[in-house]
Amino acid sequence: MADTALHCNVITPELNVLDCEATSVVLPAHDGLVGIMNHRAPMLCKLGFGALKVDSALGTQSFFVESGFAQMLDNRLTILTDRAEPISNIKPDEARKELDDALILPSGNDEQVNARFRAVERARARIRAISA
Repeated sequence: MADTALHCNVITPELNVLDCEATSVVLPAHDGLVGIMNHRAPMLCKLGFGALKVDSALGTQSFFVESGFAQMLDNRLTILTDRAEPISNIKPDEARKELDDALILPSGNDEQVNARFRAVERARARIRAISA
């Protein structure tokens, strides 16, 4: 491993999406973006919705991730997420329709309000991810 690299793993329940040496990673924590470079102090954080960008010798790889956890320990970043979809696979029309559908979800009780809020936030994050 080069002195300027860190090992990055992105894992979903279905498969190991990415396993590479990265020069930097930007991930969507639940409370904002976090930048990771080699030899970062140990960290554990909850993921939110958004773009995960991994810079490596192969270029930048971008994924839309939603929820999960990221752990940095001993120059190894492990990202466990429910979903990691290449941003290039997100179609703008589908992302906008997803937002339109989320905005009309019912919000009569607390459970419905929370489900609607989460669906709207997810859809907006997907639109931001493809717009960046």
